[in-house]
Amino acid sequence: MAQGLYRVQCIWSRISPASEDVAVIDFGWAFCNGAVDSAGFAAIGAIDDTSATLATPSSGDFDNLNDAYADFLDALAGTQYQEDSWTGLKVTRADSGHPVPNDPVAQYVFDIPGVHANSVAPQTAADVTLKVARRRSWGRFYVPNIDPSNCTDSGRWSDSLCDTLEAAYVSLAGAMAGFHWFPLVLTAYTPANPNPGSGHTITGVACDNVPDVIRRRRYAAATYRASDTIPP
Repeated sequence: MAQGLYRVQCIWSRISPASEDVAVIDFGWAFCNGAVDSAGFAAIGAIDDTSATLATPSSGDFDNLNDAYADFLDALAGTQYQEDSWTGLKVTRADSGHPVPNDPVAQYVFDIPGVHANSVAPQTAADVTLKVARRRSWGRFYVPNIDPSNCTDSGRWSDSLCDTLEAAYVSLAGAMAGFHWFPLVLTAYTPANPNPGSGHTITGVACDNVPDVIRRRRYAAATYRASDTIPP
């Protein structure tokens, strides 16, 4: 069995309040043996851990992945609030012998805070869609704590924000391909299928201007609450 399918988790933390900490964004990647390029890999469509194109990465291959992600997260941080930071990267196997969760095969520490003095509500996110051949299998990731200057008067994301996030992922995929890592949407883990060991190769990326809501990213506690009795 090849060890070429991996889940990469980017770890994001609130600097303040520090007790309201970690959220993650997941990505799928396949490490290949050099027999395919980006176009060839995208054309595969559905892939599982028996594919002959997969290979086992070395520690240096994981270091290359880390370097590519550092640049990607720097690009995201340029749109984000300064009280939030990308703090780490965790890589776990996603082949069928390794159900979710499992022990990481590589971990890296980052300190990449946002650069802006203001933020939209933390449960508000910009979503980036990862397209595969079968629409029902499209993937998404959600970028938190966007600077409000990226909102239009009507409450949509600005065109420039959409362009920035889309381009950041395209640049990440291009850098990773140079190291024989190729993007895919991993088959979802379910209790009925805890070891899928498969995925769909990504053929496109899109970012639209409709804000999304991720409720679990809300502040954990209020710092002010107005209240009164009825009748007053």
